[in-house]
Amino acid sequence: MLSEKLFTALPGYVIISPEKLSTTLNIEQKDGANLTPKTGRVVSLGAPWLTEFGAVVVCHVKVGDRVTHTPRYEEIKIDGELFRIVQFKDIMVKYGK
Repeated sequence: MLSEKLFTALPGYVIISPEKLSTTLNIEQKDGANLTPKTGRVVSLGAPWLTEFGAVVVCHVKVGDRVTHTPRYEEIKIDGELFRIVQFKDIMVKYGK
């Protein structure tokens, strides 16, 4: 895994290193579309995000946590390694304590 010092997530975002999930999860949306959530490890965590209404949104995960997030993300490749940029609101599950 690359050092977090090479990149840092901006406020409201998390950078995740993808991993394969042994169990298949599906999200069924109200419009009938099936989406497959993604799983990975948090490698960088942005600062709390200040909304346009003045509310502060904090993320309840930390670097190293294994998480599952919605399929809404951006992918980047750094030195041949793939990472996902995910908004705080798109993290659905944190594994462990």
